[in-house]
Amino acid sequence: MRVSAADKVLPYIEKCVVCGIEKGVQDGLCPVCCEALKQLEHGKTQVKGYGAYCAYDYKDEAARLVRSFKYNDAKYLSHFMAQRMAKGIAGGCSCITYVPLHKKRKKRRGFDQAQTLAQQLSKITGLPLGTALVRTRNTKTQTKLDAQQRQQNMSGAFESTGSTGGRVVLVDDVLTTGATAAECAKTLLGSGADEVFILAFARAVGGAEKQTALARLLKKIF
Repeated sequence: MRVSAADKVLPYIEKCVVCGIEKGVQDGLCPVCCEALKQLEHGKTQVKGYGAYCAYDYKDEAARLVRSFKYNDAKYLSHFMAQRMAKGIAGGCSCITYVPLHKKRKKRRGFDQAQTLAQQLSKITGLPLGTALVRTRNTKTQTKLDAQQRQQNMSGAFESTGSTGGRVVLVDDVLTTGATAAECAKTLLGSGADEVFILAFARAVGGAEKQTALARLLKKIF
């Protein structure tokens, strides 16, 4: 990387990863955004019967981070996001893998966001990273599909690249209904995994998840 004369003279000033402000930033966040993200913390959850951990609810500042990372070429955010996700990894995990994009979509986007997060998580935790899955169908986007349509859309969309044993951490950026992650988990179990633990930066809040979020908020207040 080329270092400019200004970089040699001027000190590096850390900016908030959410709003870009330089004042009072610690661990990548200014005090305002730090407090805002605290209100969005999600934690342990269940996804289609699988144990899971999502760092935040997918809204406001957390959603802004994901969109910047995913669509605005802000891949530098992956380290911050992975640090927050790593808090959910318990002992006994054997390796890390991820929900892969189809090769055509990866080519259009320029990178695979789940793979990038998994790479950072492997560095942070020391767990080995493996490409255990391949997406065999270039499935249509899940954005406008309901829960049943999402599940049908993902059915048979993944294949294992080889035998995977132990407790596997499956990484994705955002969980909505969990149909994609569940299909990946089923494939991993079919190829030898003893257990699959799903890990994501954020989870879309809807239906029962809204009730869970409300319960967490009331618990904080009272």
